[in-house]
Amino acid sequence: METEGITQLAPLGKDLSRPQTRTQRIRTAGQIPLEAVLFEEIEPPVYQRIALEAYRLHKLGFNALRIAQPLRVTDKTVSKALRWFSRMKSN
Repeated sequence: METEGITQLAPLGKDLSRPQTRTQRIRTAGQIPLEAVLFEEIEPPVYQRIALEAYRLHKLGFNALRIAQPLRVTDKTVSKALRWFSRMKSN
């Protein structure tokens, strides 16, 4: 097909001599079916579960090692819980 001296190449299988029309009407977001898979709620990590109690003991003056013993976790987990709790408290 040639238009004013410029050659136009039609994509394979397309005929440019006819105007293109949609085969399906446009659907709005309300008309599009949606499926979602719901998962079981997972338990929060240990450091998040102990954060409030670790913070309370920390305010009483206990160090991370002393807090870890009754909570049956490591002092590293207690430190992580305290960091996480202070970030959540400041937000």
